[in-house]
Amino acid sequence: MQRSIGLELAASSGIYSKATSTTGTDWVQLAASGSTGIRCNQVEIFNDTGTTLAVRYCNSDGTAKTGQSFLTVATGGTVRLRGIFEAAQVAVKRSDDSNTPVTVKFKTEGVAAGV
Repeated sequence: MQRSIGLELAASSGIYSKATSTTGTDWVQLAASGSTGIRCNQVEIFNDTGTTLAVRYCNSDGTAKTGQSFLTVATGGTVRLRGIFEAAQVAVKRSDDSNTPVTVKFKTEGVAAGV
């Protein structure tokens, strides 16, 4: 017997890419927020850029979470971030603050409510 709990559920899984900013100190969200965003419960970042990346959780509008620091992902490394409801809650930049953009590959997974 199935019960409906009033949530619209959709699996959101895929591999995407995002370029870092041409202003090296600026953070870039992995995706847009809201109805045009990528709904997911986790993001896995694959760093094949040739440079170390800085990664952080952020609010859906791209602002840093209060007291939030960042982690670094060495070239050739991966990191999985959980506890999100859309890819817009993750931001990246080059850790060396270079103005030369690199393309970051990431995978989204999970079932997101309200899609």
